[in-house]
Amino acid sequence: PRGAVTVVGYLLGLHVPPTAIDVPADGLDDVVLDATGDTVGSVAGSVQFANAPGASTTTVILVPDSAFNPETTRGPSVAGLRAADVTGGFVIAGVPPGRYAVLAAFENDRLVRDPDTGIGGTAIARVDVGVNEAVEVAQSFKITEALAVISPGAQGIEDVPEGEITLTWADDSSEDGYELRIYDGFGDVVLTDIDVPRVTGGAQVRYPWTPDAGDGALYQFRVASYREDADGERRYISQTEDLRGVFRVGTPPVQ
Repeated sequence: PRGAVTVVGYLLGLHVPPTAIDVPADGLDDVVLDATGDTVGSVAGSVQFANAPGASTTTVILVPDSAFNPETTRGPSVAGLRAADVTGGFVIAGVPPGRYAVLAAFENDRLVRDPDTGIGGTAIARVDVGVNEAVEVAQSFKITEALAVISPGAQGIEDVPEGEITLTWADDSSEDGYELRIYDGFGDVVLTDIDVPRVTGGAQVRYPWTPDAGDGALYQFRVASYREDADGERRYISQTEDLRGVFRVGTPPVQ
């Protein structure tokens, strides 16, 4: 956008301080940003596997809080600001100063952050990293087995024809129902159904839906399973993974 803007850079091992610039109507080239590798810090924490049969490692990434979308609970990952093969404790070194959302089990590994808000360690954590500061995340992240996406979008962006499609995911074993949300390519919710009934005698849940837009429009569906307690309050059991369930409807027009 034109006008006064602030440019900040994020890269493993490199501190790019905020730079204020004024962008004219015809754009601006050759902006020079100062950078140093002497003032980076680190982020440490831990994860706990609450219910994850068949999976024993996960990943933790840092997302700049200014780019994090709380509705979709996702944002752009920064190259290198990632801990892999996490089994308990983790440390991400070389973190530039700034405020970050800490996302555990964000990548596709059949695991998700436990969605049960009735226990600790399930909220999105934020950390503020100062110059040369070592930060410890106060909470330990609870990790659980994900609800498997069957189709569309189980392995990546899947192309589907225009018209009615069937969203399909694996049935949870002890659920009372499901909550479904569908997002468009801008991260806006285009459908919410918080009363998808449970299924019995089947391994999959199917939900028919007809998108409003085609011509290459992107969507993602996200599902959470829940159990109701004696007072009718919902306790979330699991959810689909953050990066699965993405699909493209129809064929984009030729430019």
